[in-house]
Amino acid sequence: MEKQLEKLRSGSVKDLMQDQEGQLYFSFSDRYSIFDWGEMPDNITEKGMALSYFAQAFFSILESPDLWTKWSMGLGHYPYINQDIIRDLSQSGLKTHMISKRKSVWKEGLLPIKAFEILKPSINQTTQGEEYDYSSYESRPTSTLVPLEVIFRFGAPKGSSLFKRINNDRYREEIGLEIIPKEGDLFEKPVIEFSTKLESEDRMLTYSEAKKIARLSDAEFNKLLDLTKILALRCKSIFREGKVFLWDGKFEFAFGEQNENGDREFIIIDSIGPDELRLSSQGIPLSKQNLRDCYVNSSWHGRVEQSKKTAKDKGLLNWKDYYYQTFPNEEPPRLENKQIELYSNMYKALANTLAISLEDNKPFPNAVELLDVVNQISESKNG
Repeated sequence: MEKQLEKLRSGSVKDLMQDQEGQLYFSFSDRYSIFDWGEMPDNITEKGMALSYFAQAFFSILESPDLWTKWSMGLGHYPYINQDIIRDLSQSGLKTHMISKRKSVWKEGLLPIKAFEILKPSINQTTQGEEYDYSSYESRPTSTLVPLEVIFRFGAPKGSSLFKRINNDRYREEIGLEIIPKEGDLFEKPVIEFSTKLESEDRMLTYSEAKKIARLSDAEFNKLLDLTKILALRCKSIFREGKVFLWDGKFEFAFGEQNENGDREFIIIDSIGPDELRLSSQGIPLSKQNLRDCYVNSSWHGRVEQSKKTAKDKGLLNWKDYYYQTFPNEEPPRLENKQIELYSNMYKALANTLAISLEDNKPFPNAVELLDVVNQISESKNG
């Protein structure tokens, strides 16, 4: 891109940029973040370009009424699918925050986007400790980030955080699971969960807590549930074309305009790709879970988990401040060069696989084939 871009905000993985005309862009970097730590010390080569391709491809698909119509004709009968939403998508597509007319800049790791306001919760001191205050959402604003991550699950793979909550009978009933799943179990329909988006650590929420934080009406909440199920099925079908299985993932939304009843529409934002989805092929994980696995047995990860627990017990909201006070010289360990190369190949091979399933040109024509990456990851875990 010839235009000069100014960095407005730097995130752990992607940055918010602006050109001289005022157009905003996500700039996807080669950085990665795990365990709510933020930026890790290594870069994964060409990861940013792969993620920008994923984001553009998925948003383009979701925006297209014709593609929704074609997909829904072969959907079959799912009694839990809201057919009114399917009809709306087939007529108008789904609104996203991508600026479609400028989408060709993915090769530079960029995604042109619309702006939405972010209302960060304030922190109040109570007798029980610190707590987040979401009263800024009382006015039910529009053109604003929904302060939730909406999580969908098609099963319970190894490493799923679902196992931390699933023994709670009331919670399990709320999300629609009749029995406690075992590792590797698949679900009859997508299970939907919610977590916070704007806190120092993602916090899982009950349905009533999610509604309260975002000040969702009953109609808005039910639509968000139904829309997420449909989007999850759509993503699953796309990956199935490339013989990749989608286990779970997350979506983020913004509030759009109000209808005649005062209920707001939902616009999908952020990005969709291997950092937001848990994927596998032949039982081998193909997502950020692999990067997490590189650290789970490290002393650093143990101290991160210890700090999160202690901070929670003390009523402290910023666990990382506590970490640095307690372990001032303990930074994340570095990856080995062979790990960086392997997971770079993973991101590029997944982007190519997505392109093939969409009958698009491969974004990385010289990259290692996905089957070879699967075999290499399997060997690395067994070795």
